Amino acid sequence: MRCMVPGGPRSSTSAEWRARTPNHTIYCWRLYFRWSRRMPEIFSEPAFQLLSAYRFGSGQTPCDVDEQGLNRSCILDSQTTVHQQETSPCTACVPQPVSACEEPCCVGTSLSAESMHNATVFDTPHDERSEDCCKDHPHSGKARNPKCLSQATFGRFFKVACCCLIDWRVRPPKPHRHHVHNHAHAHTHPGAKKKKTKFTRQIQGYLAPDHVAAEGGGRVHSLVLSVKGMECASCATKVSKALLTLPSVHDVKVNTFTGQASLRYREGLVFPPNIAKRVTELTGSVCAVVDEPHLEGKHRLLRIKVLSDDGEHPSLPLGVKLLGTSRTESSIVLDVQYDAAIIEPRSVLDIFTPLGGSLLSPLSPNSSAQIREEILSLFRRTLISAILCVPVMVFAWAPLRPNPIKYGAISLILATCIQIYVGAPLYSAAYRALFLQHVLDMDVLVVLSSTIAYLFSFVAFVTEAAGRGFSVPFFETPALLLTLITLGHLISEYARRRATSVLDDLVSLQPDFVQLVSSEGTTVTSIHASLVQPHDVVRVSANTLVPTDGIVLRGSTQADESALTGESRPVDKAPGAPVIAGTRNINSSIDIEVTRVPAENTIAELTALVARLQEERLPIQDLADRVAGWFAPVIMAVALAVSVIWVIVGLRVRGEGVNKAGVTALRYTIAVLVVSCPCAMLLCVPMVTVITGAVAIREGVLFKTATAIQRARNTTVAVFDKTGTLTSGHLTIVEAHILREDAIGTILALVSESSHPVSKAVAEHLRATYPHLSAVPLSSKVQSITGQGLEVTLDGVQVRGGSPSWLDLQNEPLLSLMTQKALTMFAVTLHTEVVAFFGLSDVPRPSARAAIDLLQRQGIQVHIVSGDAPPVVRALAKELGIPSVCAVGGCPPRVKVARVRALQATGARVMFVGDGTNDTPALAAADIGIAMGGGTDVARSAADVVILAPDLARALEALFRLSLGAVRRVYLNFAWSFVYNLFAVFLAAGVFVKVRIAPEYAGLGEMVSIVPVILVAWSMWFLKY
Repeated sequence: MRCMVPGGPRSSTSAEWRARTPNHTIYCWRLYFRWSRRMPEIFSEPAFQLLSAYRFGSGQTPCDVDEQGLNRSCILDSQTTVHQQETSPCTACVPQPVSACEEPCCVGTSLSAESMHNATVFDTPHDERSEDCCKDHPHSGKARNPKCLSQATFGRFFKVACCCLIDWRVRPPKPHRHHVHNHAHAHTHPGAKKKKTKFTRQIQGYLAPDHVAAEGGGRVHSLVLSVKGMECASCATKVSKALLTLPSVHDVKVNTFTGQASLRYREGLVFPPNIAKRVTELTGSVCAVVDEPHLEGKHRLLRIKVLSDDGEHPSLPLGVKLLGTSRTESSIVLDVQYDAAIIEPRSVLDIFTPLGGSLLSPLSPNSSAQIREEILSLFRRTLISAILCVPVMVFAWAPLRPNPIKYGAISLILATCIQIYVGAPLYSAAYRALFLQHVLDMDVLVVLSSTIAYLFSFVAFVTEAAGRGFSVPFFETPALLLTLITLGHLISEYARRRATSVLDDLVSLQPDFVQLVSSEGTTVTSIHASLVQPHDVVRVSANTLVPTDGIVLRGSTQADESALTGESRPVDKAPGAPVIAGTRNINSSIDIEVTRVPAENTIAELTALVARLQEERLPIQDLADRVAGWFAPVIMAVALAVSVIWVIVGLRVRGEGVNKAGVTALRYTIAVLVVSCPCAMLLCVPMVTVITGAVAIREGVLFKTATAIQRARNTTVAVFDKTGTLTSGHLTIVEAHILREDAIGTILALVSESSHPVSKAVAEHLRATYPHLSAVPLSSKVQSITGQGLEVTLDGVQVRGGSPSWLDLQNEPLLSLMTQKALTMFAVTLHTEVVAFFGLSDVPRPSARAAIDLLQRQGIQVHIVSGDAPPVVRALAKELGIPSVCAVGGCPPRVKVARVRALQATGARVMFVGDGTNDTPALAAADIGIAMGGGTDVARSAADVVILAPDLARALEALFRLSLGAVRRVYLNFAWSFVYNLFAVFLAAGVFVKVRIAPEYAGLGEMVSIVPVILVAWSMWFLKY
């Protein structure tokens, strides 16, 4: 056979031409014939622009960006250069300078589109070229060899064109062949081990090698997608798999409860619209990018409407940036980002006042509305399916006068409507799962069984109408099957909606508008909550919600904090008392000073943590996913075996005819395919986790991680901090010795800059005792030494205040006398001179003793590890019934961590409870870290659990009961799922012969398997303490 490839040697065979032609040239011609209809696209002007930018060293590779701004990733012929981790990037991905040689004889010459288009491919393989072909190299001043020029030009052009414009499939890896001499590579020697090469999956629009996805691109960004159409737990798995087929996409979390997916991707390797499009194409779920900018740190977003952009545009100050604009008929909407640490929100709004700027409510993804829409859609489908299904069942089972043709025709029409309208989403999901994702799941099994039943009944009815019937049609089987499957989806969707209602409850606790009090206290203005600034004075009327965290300035009242802390009794609020966002003011109007703006307050923090908990996975969920992944293939194999067995039984044992034996086997097979359901297995863990988190909030306990729910019940050792944890944290000065009164102003300036309980107590004592004195101005910032104290330099003199051991004052006689009284000591020095001693006392929490007794009754060993003086710690331990050997004082943060790790080394499961910044390392090191709600932000961020309730004993009891109850319910649901599927398959397969599940009732399987799981999970709401 002669080679008929254009440009190929007409006098040689195809095999000879292949052996003598560079591999990339052969493959490019193969692509030419395969994609001949797309040649105008390949030879378009943008393609030449790409190649021109590549060849003339513009710094932009053909893999970076095309003329439409779309990302394209490098792809190479699998027969030529194969990307490996140990090799450098290929020359198609690296810009070549003008003077660099690409081929030994084909470099440095600018090529026009016309010359490139007219070039032909010659037959001389690159490896067999004679060095004589370079004797006319342009750098030597001689004429260039047109043969080498055209071959390199055409081959390189086709490689670049395919790289940027052609979608093609990944082929199996072939041996590495070199087509460019200066390409960096590692030679394979005989006997050397071949290293495996990773190939990525086919990507819509482009392919990206694994090493490009891992190393290339720009910054890593977060992205949130709304996913509409996840009707069962297995849909989340398909969405996750679809996302992971894209380059650089990682850290994928799919939340079936809110209908959202979060992920991280690398900028430049993939684009958000392509990500959403990929999920929609592979799963059928409608996916869209949630339009929320990625804000970090103190960055906030304001949506401002301006009337027009005519006139002079205002200049934006430092910390303000315009992210985007959108135009309507009468106005323009600006998305303005600002840094709250630099500029205040009302100042940002004032910038746009000359343009008629006004604030718009921020856009937020309304997942609740999306879920309600999906539930209504499922309800409509279920209702219509039930209405159409009832007549079919009546014709099949009711004692009517015989008229099979009439009844069969009506049943055929109704069953067809159900297949088209109700079954359409199932057929679409099954097609995408099987042919796009190559996954065999329950959608495929349901569609397969319903289609078989429908087609069989259709053929049976047609033959019966023709007078040659071989079996009675059973249209009621596919009709009732799809109706019950849809009903099961509806129940599952509603259960997930109810499980996530806690998020809506939390959001409803945040008012949209607040009453801002002027600095004079005479004027009250209503403003949006996003414009509230720290230290604003806000008025809270009686019987209204507190808009944000703050401190009472004027007025007295009582607050209902049951929604957040579980405290049923009203809490008195007087001037100086803290108030929490989302609590209700009961009695009278009060004015509060804002300490945390709404974007950072308790409600915002709780909402973010609950949303994150819903995305968390328990380790046992991985086992459920693995089992569910093998579930459908195993059921398919079982169904085939059941079909064969019943055919043999019908023919050999019962002596039935072929038709009757085949119909019987078919009905058993359909029942087996449909009756089994892995959804209960996939749903049992996340359902219990979400409801447990919601119940915990009601009890004043906030789980930040799902693993904390599982680990809390295994605690064997509890380690407590002292101040603010086992004590109230409200220190009072019992004894004070000021050795230099001229240093009082300096001491007051030092302690006023700290929020530590000891510093606050000293500052309050000095202000109350010496009201005529004020703090001296400081020229530098006070430095806080974690676990030690404070220090600042004033007029060249170092001022330090803190623990006497840190100040090396252990030998002071006065200190020894005060230490014997079990007081918390605070000393101040100027340079090396002691100027003051303060002895402070704290009282235990009212529920501290009950909490210790609770732990000891459960066999949990209790320790106290504190930075306070050892005598003070031992005195508290004695009062609370803790052995003195388990009470250790004088511990800086590193010693606390060492104590926790020493206990863990003995095999103990350690729970650490603290509230301060100095407790953060120990909270992170413990198996489960618990932070008090009134503690520092750093401590709460490091903990696994946050206790919001003031009653420590009640909160710890709720923690252990919820952990134990949740784990038990997960195991119970797993057991039910296993037992159900085992016996359901046995019943459907006819193992018990006389007791079986008919195929028309097999659709009840999903409902029967899921409803107990839902009820068991919902029983967490009724868990008593």
